[in-house]
Amino acid sequence: MQPRRGKNLPFGGLDSRAKKLHREDGDDFEFSIKWINENAHNMYKDQHNTVVGVRDLCEVSLCKAHSSTLYRAKKRHERLNGPESIYHSGNISGGLAAKVREIAFNNTEPKREDIMPDFSSLSHSTSSKRKRMIKTSPKLETRPSVSTPLYGSRNNNGFVQHNFPSQLPPLHQQYTKPQNIVIETVSLKASDRHMYYYFRNLAITDSFTFRDLLAEIDMTGSPPQGKRIVISDADKFYPLDQAIRSVIRRPLSTHLELSLGLTDKPSINWSTY
Repeated sequence: MQPRRGKNLPFGGLDSRAKKLHREDGDDFEFSIKWINENAHNMYKDQHNTVVGVRDLCEVSLCKAHSSTLYRAKKRHERLNGPESIYHSGNISGGLAAKVREIAFNNTEPKREDIMPDFSSLSHSTSSKRKRMIKTSPKLETRPSVSTPLYGSRNNNGFVQHNFPSQLPPLHQQYTKPQNIVIETVSLKASDRHMYYYFRNLAITDSFTFRDLLAEIDMTGSPPQGKRIVISDADKFYPLDQAIRSVIRRPLSTHLELSLGLTDKPSINWSTY
C-alpha cells in the first residue's frame, strides 16, 4: 500500500487524507455523501450529478484542504441542527443515540444556584474543656531582643531599657566587600633627578613585565662596571622579568609611580670560599 502522506510519499503523489464512510453512522454517512456529490469534480459524476459508485466505497481519499473543509462543514451542521435533530431523525440508534440523548439532557438541565449556608443559628461553644484550656494557658513572656526592639524591661523610672549584646554591630551598618583594584597605568621617572619622567600613564596588560618598561626608552650604552639597572619605588625594587600585576597584587591605586636608576651590583669571588 502506498503511503498517503509524510516524507515517504512517492514522487508526484498527492498528500491526502482518508475519510471513512460508515453506513452504521447514518447521519455522518449521508452528510458526507451529500457533501462529496456537491463538491466533487464533474469528471467523477454521472448524468444525475452523483459521484459514480461513492455509496459502495468504505472510504474516500481527500486532499488536506478538502478534508478540513468537510470536517468544518460537518461541525457547522451539528451546531445548527443540534443533537436532538440527530437522534429524533431516526438515523442513529443503540448506544450512540443514548449518548446523544444524555448530552442533550445535560445541556437542557437548569444549573443549580449556589446556596450559602445560614450561620445565624450558630452559637458559642459550651465545651468545658475549651474553657479550662483558655483559663490555664500560660502567658508567654516577651524578652527583649534585636529582632523585637519595641519590647524590653522597664527600669525604675519607667523607661524601656534594651539589653542588646555589645558585640553586635549597629543594624544600619552593612558589610561592604572590598573591590579588587588592578594597575591600569604606569609612569616611570628618574631616581636621581627630581620630577623628571621618562614617560607618563603608560597602559599595561596582565603580561606586561618591568623589563618591558625599558623598551619604551631609547637607551644607549650599558651600565658602568659594577652597576646594574633597577626599577623601584619608595622602599623596594622589583624583578625585571616578572609581570607587574602579578608582583603588585593589591595596589592602592590604579596608577603606579616607578623610578629608574642604577645600583651596585653584588659580586662574589668563589675562590675565596
